[in-house]
Amino acid sequence: MSVTLPPTDAAQGITSTINEAFQIASEVATGVSTWSQHVPFAIRAVRMFSSSTHFQSRRSSDEQIDTTETLQNIAYHDPESGGIQEIAQWCLDQWLRLLQQDTDNVKILSNVGRSWLWKAQSILLRIHDRERSPTSSTGGSTSSWSPPHVDGADGETDSIREARLHSSEYVEARGLLEPAVEYLDRAVDIATGHNSLSADLLSSAAEASMSLGNVSNPRSNERFFRKAVRLLRLARERGFELSYSLEQYLEDYGRFVG
Repeated sequence: MSVTLPPTDAAQGITSTINEAFQIASEVATGVSTWSQHVPFAIRAVRMFSSSTHFQSRRSSDEQIDTTETLQNIAYHDPESGGIQEIAQWCLDQWLRLLQQDTDNVKILSNVGRSWLWKAQSILLRIHDRERSPTSSTGGSTSSWSPPHVDGADGETDSIREARLHSSEYVEARGLLEPAVEYLDRAVDIATGHNSLSADLLSSAAEASMSLGNVSNPRSNERFFRKAVRLLRLARERGFELSYSLEQYLEDYGRFVG
């Protein structure tokens, strides 16, 4: 049974929760703690915010954005497990509400894109594990991506790949990755115009494109891989540090893209 707090107490509780979210983000950034340690806090926070209009109506947009980003990072501390849906769905609802108020906000757009990308990870992992074989060169988890296909190079024909496209997992993955790519691409375009690109944004956009390419029609998916390489090259040109897997992808497959 929920308890309704007086308006003043509710406002104070929300202020305290927002401050705690900021403290958690600082702790994780400095290595004092990890996102996974703060799941109970995040569940309490979204339930508190859902029980009052104070968070949405009386807090600045920057406070809402930073708090929601922290909660989303907690929700998807292990994306391949599927995330914590109560927290994740609340965050996505907030992003879409905030986006209506500020349609060109790069931080909001990138977080909407990451929400869809992270939501897809558990499905991508199932696809990868099901199709992995001892002769596969991709190995590992959903962080493994394919380059533009060279016919016959992996012993599998395009017709076999295309036949898998209609499976429920492939359809579901595309349904999640298409909006991920859409929102992240839009964020990249706006950030480019504002000269505010970041390593995280370019990496996320590249990962989304690679992942969508892996579950798309083999006759047309090359454009996603090419775009991913271009994004990673741009990150390197800007002097951004990429993860090992992204650096390896660029080294291995960048030569396929002129």
